[in-house]
Amino acid sequence: MTERSTATTNADDGSAALTRGRRELKYLIPASRLAMLSAEVARRVPPHVLGNEHDSSPPLNDQAVTTVYFDTPDLDLFHAAHGSDRNTKLRVREYDAVHPEMRTLAEREGRSFDSLVWLELKVRNGDHTAKRRAPLPKADLEDFLKRGVRSSSMEAIARGVPGTTEALRELHAFAHDFGKPLRPRCVVNYVRCAWQAVDGSLRVTVDRDVAFFPASDDQWRPLDLTERRSLGPPAAIEPCCVIEVKTHGELPQWLADVLAQCDAKRVDYSKFVAAMLTLFAPR
Repeated sequence: MTERSTATTNADDGSAALTRGRRELKYLIPASRLAMLSAEVARRVPPHVLGNEHDSSPPLNDQAVTTVYFDTPDLDLFHAAHGSDRNTKLRVREYDAVHPEMRTLAEREGRSFDSLVWLELKVRNGDHTAKRRAPLPKADLEDFLKRGVRSSSMEAIARGVPGTTEALRELHAFAHDFGKPLRPRCVVNYVRCAWQAVDGSLRVTVDRDVAFFPASDDQWRPLDLTERRSLGPPAAIEPCCVIEVKTHGELPQWLADVLAQCDAKRVDYSKFVAAMLTLFAPR
């Protein structure tokens, strides 16, 4: 694999550290305050960049993201998430940009990894969260979730991306051993901007144009989940921007001041819960 620059390596290491266990704070701000918030954060924190020193990819800002959340027929995961700050979510996430590391791996393996999704298990305990995730071809997702089948492409990814084998084992165990069938129940589409300190001590994301959609069992089969047109009409759209601050320590004072200036409201907010309330709450 192409040698990465020190700055990028540190940034990726920081991402891994944040993913393992972090404090996660969420806020809603009026869309009219987004420009002010973005400018102030960008002055102090670099945009989140993935890639290597030879990669010409831009920072991962203004990136379309679609997340498909799973649940049981009885909505067990929703009820746990809605009723407690200790819960687990199983989701599939697709981005409108290919991770540069995956492009490098595809070139080395002589394969195409363009149609990738990220299967994720997110565990929340109060303000603290931890996440396990693994990339896999969208076409292989159904067989893996239902039967644990790993394609040759999945094995190639596991060889090239450290931690993938363990993550796949944990993800399949959760889906297989839950005791009830887990299937897609809701879809959330939005545009994300992200900034992250090189050492991983702080990450700020802004999600705007957050829209909720019903899901189907073959939700990941469209060519591009991030194309909102492929998802049909939204059931609802969140009028505010969703801010997530991930840190291992206290909220920096400068950021607390900026959030206050932008009329940010601290909330216990979950896109999964908001989507499920929209789709399944009694009328």
